[in-house]
Amino acid sequence: MVNEHSVITLNSKTDTKIKIKSLSGVEIVPDQGLIDGRWESVNLDGNSSVELVFVYELGYWVIVSSDGLKNS
Repeated sequence: MVNEHSVITLNSKTDTKIKIKSLSGVEIVPDQGLIDGRWESVNLDGNSSVELVFVYELGYWVIVSSDGLKNS
């Protein structure tokens, strides 16, 4: 468990769907494209989660579920 701010880089070559639960601050960065075609990264505060899917036809990660996107 990490108790300090972390950076997670998504990897569309090995994952097409990922769920991230953060207990502390975390920045999520895509390996290619923009998240939802809009953001270079998203930031989560502690005790929040997000689920992302990589859509090959679009060439970027899409947020399909979240309970706490902060300061995106």
